[in-house]
Amino acid sequence: MSNILNQFFSSVFTKENSEVPEVAVDDEDHGVYDITITRDIIKSRIDKLKEGKAPGDDGLTPIFLKNVAEEISESLAMIFNRSLDDGIVPQDWKMANVTPVLKRGSRHDPGNYRPVSLTSHIGKLLESLIRD
Repeated sequence: MSNILNQFFSSVFTKENSEVPEVAVDDEDHGVYDITITRDIIKSRIDKLKEGKAPGDDGLTPIFLKNVAEEISESLAMIFNRSLDDGIVPQDWKMANVTPVLKRGSRHDPGNYRPVSLTSHIGKLLESLIRD
């Protein structure tokens, strides 16, 4: 069943282009370089995580992150700021567990499923901080 769904999902979606596009940088516009992430910001964001969410490829659940927020927030701040400074996102944060969810209809038709990507909550934390 997993092979059938994998073949179907692969045939429907396009492969991401891994080439980094050239971007003209204006001296006035520093983009993500103006972002500084602090441990307090991370702790606050971890507190807002929904506890019922499934873990990503790293196996870390929101409940676990909430329980260790005090201990990990300083280290995460250093990692996040380094990631922004270097312009590199750790590969582990890009990994996902893809779970098929039945939309409707026959369970035997792969076209009746939609893929849901379960990604790292830590990676999503960084994404949300950049977005906001």
